[in-house]
Amino acid sequence: MKLRPSVGLDDLRKYKVVVYPHPAILAEETIMLLNEYVQGGGKVVSGARTGYKDETGRCRMVPFPGYAAELCGIHLEDFTRIVGTVKPALVRMVGEAVGLEKAVAEGRQADLLSVNRTSVYRPMSEKQTSAENIQIMHRIDEIYMKHPYYGYRWMTTTLREQGFDVNLKRVRRLMRLMGLEAIYPKPNLSKRLHARYCRPYLYLLRGLTIDRPNQVWGIDITYLRMGKGFMYLFNIIDWYSRKVIDYELSNTLEKGFVLKCLRRAFRSCRPEIMNSDQGSHFTNADYLELLEKENIKVSMDGKGRATDNSRTESDISDR
Repeated sequence: MKLRPSVGLDDLRKYKVVVYPHPAILAEETIMLLNEYVQGGGKVVSGARTGYKDETGRCRMVPFPGYAAELCGIHLEDFTRIVGTVKPALVRMVGEAVGLEKAVAEGRQADLLSVNRTSVYRPMSEKQTSAENIQIMHRIDEIYMKHPYYGYRWMTTTLREQGFDVNLKRVRRLMRLMGLEAIYPKPNLSKRLHARYCRPYLYLLRGLTIDRPNQVWGIDITYLRMGKGFMYLFNIIDWYSRKVIDYELSNTLEKGFVLKCLRRAFRSCRPEIMNSDQGSHFTNADYLELLEKENIKVSMDGKGRATDNSRTESDISDR
């Protein structure tokens, strides 16, 4: 007999035992029917994956075995990867708690959870930057702010003069970790004009009288030195009122946090002109398409014109 929607409780009562192997997909109506059958004295034998999927084939977002927990008499308190000092999962069967580390060997636990045995026997060690490296990175940051044209060789020489015991490889690795490199004229500067880059726009603010809010917004990204590493701050400032429209923090320089902040700001108001530098965040297609969709004019600092976006940068440094 198959448990079709037409099968009722009277049909099941004809049998003392119902064997239902591997009913992974169980509708709530079927579970209620089986519960009534069991409460009436019947017995149900089912597989290990009973009821963990709904009618659409998706896993239920409830503790395993889902709505069949009362029917099976099993309730899984928690499930997690058993690594290091993490407390193992507890399974309560008929009101009694059993620790998996006592009932099941570690090798068997790894097989059941599809986890590599090596990760169970050898606790994972989280790599952290040492306090000494943090101190060196802070000093590198201070030197780089004064001398952005220093590469890792000059940086190593300067650090040694200040009493730090470092070599070239260590300084190079830390500067790469911080995303710092010497600023100097490089060949192939037309790379930004290739297909994967977007051509910079003109600077629209020269000679423009800014006399009302939301006429011009300025945007920029700066990095903040933290106790262990750096955070990146994206800021939107109204040039007329100097009001911070919105901001977003990120621990990476991916473009996503810039677009997220802009979309959030556009829900309340929009500028006529958006001014920025020619950084990769502001010359990529996604950013330009967003401004075009919102009918916002794009303005970018001129090449070699460090003061064109001075209002935005000075506001960030003041705050």
